[in-house]
Amino acid sequence: MANGTIHTFGTLKVNGTTYAKPSNPVNRGNCVSYNGTAISIENTESGKALQWIELNKSDGTKLLVCDRCLVVSISWNNLNSAGLIFGKEVTIDGKKYKLRSLTGSTGASGTNGAGCNNEWDNLIDAVGESNDITHWQNMYTWCREQYYNITFARSIRGYGSARSCGNDGAESAYASVGWRPVLEVLNAAPSISPASTEYGEKAGAFSIAYTVTDEDGDNFSVSVKLDGTEIESHAGQTAGSYTLDLTQHWQ
Repeated sequence: MANGTIHTFGTLKVNGTTYAKPSNPVNRGNCVSYNGTAISIENTESGKALQWIELNKSDGTKLLVCDRCLVVSISWNNLNSAGLIFGKEVTIDGKKYKLRSLTGSTGASGTNGAGCNNEWDNLIDAVGESNDITHWQNMYTWCREQYYNITFARSIRGYGSARSCGNDGAESAYASVGWRPVLEVLNAAPSISPASTEYGEKAGAFSIAYTVTDEDGDNFSVSVKLDGTEIESHAGQTAGSYTLDLTQHWQ
């Protein structure tokens, strides 16, 4: 996939209730208002799927950024206490992610705008400034950073323009500032099939067929050991089916 690809999955849950994505994600629109209870992104429910914009960073990290804020009237401190600023591991539809917030500049000169090294501007660089894509208009997004010259303030982006950069107190909670979740894709381990099989007693040598795949498309190496000694290996693989012939190892 590529930058800007839209992925549709996952459902917002607040205080045990699931919600569809807000159709009017603006100040005093229909985002969910925080009420001091648990917030999570759960397995996809029909009719309540969220939309995520793919962003591939220069360091190889793959992010899926929600295309709009979901929860408002929530402070940066609330989010941080819940692990939603710097991230916590979650599983959605069987896949693992780190659920967190975007980086978005300290507000110091030269740290925000086109080409700057923060995830908010990386996203806008990748998909453009259209409000139809990232729904920044009339809604601030909480970001990770402490503001450069105000120790109690945190960075907020959007609202007046796609590149707007401002700040709000970490304890502040307003209908104009919201949580836009980010999913950092965690690299899944390769899978082998069959994972475990009992072959019973054998009178003579036999062969074992197996398949190794990696859903991330990464290269991997296969090492087959018998009684702790490597007897076969395959390097630089992306997927493959193999047959282990035990004839030469049969005693």
